[in-house]
Amino acid sequence: MSDEKAGLKASPSEDISISWHTMSSTDVLEKLETQTESGLSSEEVKSRQEKFGLNELQEAPPTTFWEMLWDQINSFVIYMLLGAAIISALLGDLQKPLPSWQLLS
Repeated sequence: MSDEKAGLKASPSEDISISWHTMSSTDVLEKLETQTESGLSSEEVKSRQEKFGLNELQEAPPTTFWEMLWDQINSFVIYMLLGAAIISALLGDLQKPLPSWQLLS
């Protein structure tokens, strides 16, 4: 049993570098040291769970309102629009408004 556990002591980075999708199913079963007919024994499941943890994905923390707001505001396009609005407001005050009869002609 100790020989089997020694074969499973692959580092997590090694498991990530394996292209599982390119391997045949028999190669994957050999690499994981399991069989399709019998699967893993209860003892083997417990030992792998102790070693590798549960087969769960870590949930990302939810995005707060302020983070979403900052992500929306922190954009080059928003800065450009704000700059154009400020320039337009400053130039609009400097220009003399045209009378309405000049706009029509």
